[in-house]
Amino acid sequence: MIKIIWYFILIRLRKLFGKVDFSVYLTVLLFLGITDYLLLQYTKEYHFYFLLFSLDILVRHLKREDCDLLRYNKHYKRIYYVEYSIYSLPFTIPLVLARQWVSFLLYQLVLMLYLNLPRYNARINKYPFKLFDPFWVICFRKYKLFSVLVAIALFIILGLLYDNNNLILFAILMVAFTLSIPSFYREKIYFIKVNKSKNYLVEQFKSAIYNSLFLLIPTGIIIFISGKFALLKWIPLLIIPVMINILIKYSFFNRPLQQQLLYVIILAGFDHFLPFVAIPFLIYSGNKNLKKLKS
Repeated sequence: MIKIIWYFILIRLRKLFGKVDFSVYLTVLLFLGITDYLLLQYTKEYHFYFLLFSLDILVRHLKREDCDLLRYNKHYKRIYYVEYSIYSLPFTIPLVLARQWVSFLLYQLVLMLYLNLPRYNARINKYPFKLFDPFWVICFRKYKLFSVLVAIALFIILGLLYDNNNLILFAILMVAFTLSIPSFYREKIYFIKVNKSKNYLVEQFKSAIYNSLFLLIPTGIIIFISGKFALLKWIPLLIIPVMINILIKYSFFNRPLQQQLLYVIILAGFDHFLPFVAIPFLIYSGNKNLKKLKS
């Protein structure tokens, strides 16, 4: 078992550094020490946020291609657990040094939860999306975006344990960002030209609203079960970032960098109603640019 884990770690080091020698080991140990020193300064106050770092493990686990082969080893879950625990040392060592045992144990439980998540074959299972915008299927398959529900449930549980609504609101923001990801991709201009919809932008809206329900409804159910009924009002508002990103996309169709920057700026001004001010201008700009693309 130790030999297999060593090979996994060696493969990861080779992906990061190429040739692995003594200097690489020294660099990794130095990075570990510096990271632990820096994080230790914030451990007592923000220790429950350290669970966020486990999301990298989740993404890594869901993308693994050796699971089917390693399953022939009866200790394969133990192998993965030890490997992921080693990767997590920069974040778990400060928890131990600061004696934050609750967060440390929760981190270990999260790792075990990831190991027991059901895996599926994305080539066989179909996603229940409207295919007017094919990037929903592409993104959810490529990045395993439905797994964000695990993180959402985790943050809601933490919010309840620590009586911290900000953690639950952070989970809701994760949903908003996840639903906006497909809109960062661009279809071929030819597809826009040949599309026979009377209003291409409206069809994009309809498709996005329908597809968003497959994350909004489970999120709403989780919050409802948690008893935080006052936070349910935020669920319908999560459509706004999705709509804004679609509008920005077609307003700056040939300038993806501007789209990303403007998306962040507009959402950052949510407290000042900037999204609602920007929507009319973006609708005008989006429709105008679509006419140019169709011509």
